[in-house]
Amino acid sequence: MASEEVIYTIAYMLICLCLVVPPNEFRSAGLTIQNIFSEWLGSENLDFVRYHIKRSTATILFHSILPLGYFLGYCFCLSNYDIILQPWKLPFTWQIATVISVILPIVASLLYFYWSRNDWKTHPIAVRVGHHGDSWQSIAAQIDVEFRRIDKFQTGPPGRRVIVTDSWVLQTSAYTLDIAQQEDVHLNTLESQNFNYTDESPVGVQFISLKVLSVNQNISPFVIRINATEYSDFKAKLRTPIINVRNVIIQETLTERFSEAFREQVISNGVYRLTAGSEVSIYVKLFEDIITVY
Repeated sequence: MASEEVIYTIAYMLICLCLVVPPNEFRSAGLTIQNIFSEWLGSENLDFVRYHIKRSTATILFHSILPLGYFLGYCFCLSNYDIILQPWKLPFTWQIATVISVILPIVASLLYFYWSRNDWKTHPIAVRVGHHGDSWQSIAAQIDVEFRRIDKFQTGPPGRRVIVTDSWVLQTSAYTLDIAQQEDVHLNTLESQNFNYTDESPVGVQFISLKVLSVNQNISPFVIRINATEYSDFKAKLRTPIINVRNVIIQETLTERFSEAFREQVISNGVYRLTAGSEVSIYVKLFEDIITVY
């Protein structure tokens, strides 16, 4: 029985992980929040802000029922109905976990009803948008218009995209939408991360982390990640310069990545001392490349 519980728990956790962070196979099959609730969410291209208000709410509702789904599945898959019929006979930790699993969807449902009143006026995203003007609907309409333009900059995985329009810097995430007006922001380079291999590129990739700071005190700072190969396009769309006080090395091309890797390899190599009378033949081109790297 214990082995069956372990197998069920591992299987359910894997399913939940794939639902929370859908791999490409799940996206291809349409097993995402956006596809499941597509009719209710509407069109992102036509109503960007309202779409993400609904999407974040649907995500919270969906994720809140996952713990309860574990216990219901445990009852029916393992034929253990004490969780439903006699929960007071369960171990104390199970009682606490069961109560929490029931409370979570109730709280999420109450939040949905509270946020959806008065045209989503109290939703955190609507409140954040409203800090940029008199009403969140008017600012949302401006963002919607700019998002529909084809000259916007857009990058990142589906669950966490960075979008730069003529007037706004936006970042989507599972539960929220980060928003900052370009004329109010300062961008600081934080760090770079290099990966030798990713599912997007077999030759490695570098990501640049930047902190977006707004002079609007109601807008909290947030961090965005940009692929180094898209850094030039990202910078071209901005109206404000990017401050690189930490002197982060940005490898915007494959040549620059090779040069950096070659330089690190040269530094890591030991010093070779020639014996007396040794002759060394060095190609002039290679010698020039080494000088260029340094």
